[in-house]
Amino acid sequence: MPVIETGPSMDDVLALGLSTGVSLSETHGALLIGTFFGVILYGLALHQSYQYASTFSSDSYSVKLLVASVMLLETLHVTVTAHICYYYLVSNYLKPSVLLVGAWSLDILPLVSGLVMFMSQLFFARRVALIGRAQSVVVCIALLLLAGEVGFSIAATTKALKFPSYQETADVNRLSGIGLGLAVLGDSALTITLILAFRKSRKERGSRRHRDSVMQMQSFGSFDKTDMVASEQYGLGTSRRKAESMIDFVQMYIVNTGLLTGLFNLAAFIAAFAVPSTLICGTISIITARLYANSLLAVLNTRQVSMAGMEIFVDSSSATRLNFADAQRAQSRAAWNVPSVSSASQTHPPQIVVGVTTETEGQREPPSPLKLFASGLKRGSFKV
Repeated sequence: MPVIETGPSMDDVLALGLSTGVSLSETHGALLIGTFFGVILYGLALHQSYQYASTFSSDSYSVKLLVASVMLLETLHVTVTAHICYYYLVSNYLKPSVLLVGAWSLDILPLVSGLVMFMSQLFFARRVALIGRAQSVVVCIALLLLAGEVGFSIAATTKALKFPSYQETADVNRLSGIGLGLAVLGDSALTITLILAFRKSRKERGSRRHRDSVMQMQSFGSFDKTDMVASEQYGLGTSRRKAESMIDFVQMYIVNTGLLTGLFNLAAFIAAFAVPSTLICGTISIITARLYANSLLAVLNTRQVSMAGMEIFVDSSSATRLNFADAQRAQSRAAWNVPSVSSASQTHPPQIVVGVTTETEGQREPPSPLKLFASGLKRGSFKV
């Protein structure tokens, strides 16, 4: 006759609560909620990756390899979180003592999350590096901080595998929290640099549009101060009518710069030290890992589809020298969706200067008889 296992007794539930000091809703319940949101964001990442593959199939192999690596890590991450929920809440539903022991999937979760963050931030670091040479110091510092984040993720996973007891959750969370703090610093350095570059790029683009409008008005006739005031008022009115929507603002300054992922990393860092005996830090980290992939793909998918045009400038001092390096750098920046910011040496780019000289010839007056007589004396045609 088969033996039917009964549900957990009240003594088992009380023993679990006393040994952990937290409720089930703050541990596996919170992890289940994070997994739900993670699956939703994973579906969004799959949709964005399909859109990227179908639209930008001509991208370089480095960008494609980075996207493929991030999506593989995201797939591994969502598989690990799904296994955690199934192992604790389905397979061992009638075994409350299992809740006191960490499963292998729960133990490796900090490492997988750290790898997802590091691989995604390589893309943003490359964007910052393409802005200019002055930003290389920021990139080096950010990469060192992100490498430290991976190191602490490895340390947290090693400790969790070595001591799978749930009593070690606080120590594992603190190690992960230190890594998250380093990630927050690295994210902040890259995010601030990108935001400043975007603002400078938009300011320069607005100045160029105003200058082009002034030159266009000059080409059609006289241009005085009244026209200048009118053009400025027209430009201001047009800018107000074409003001960017809130969605565009969020897309450019919050998602495309990595600010959103940095804020979630900060929240996970606070949770790791505020409530170290819970799994709230892991819950926020699950959502953060999904946001990294979605931010990367959002940056790639918001590029202009047509990037075939290339401007080549000819130096006015040497008309036979072509600056192909600038054109190649511009194409690389467009591929990584880098804000176009002119450096100090590019304030006045070399241009082709064409000068047009026009001459007008009026109707000549016939020479007077006195001039004809003097000219004849000079040639010897007339003799006195």
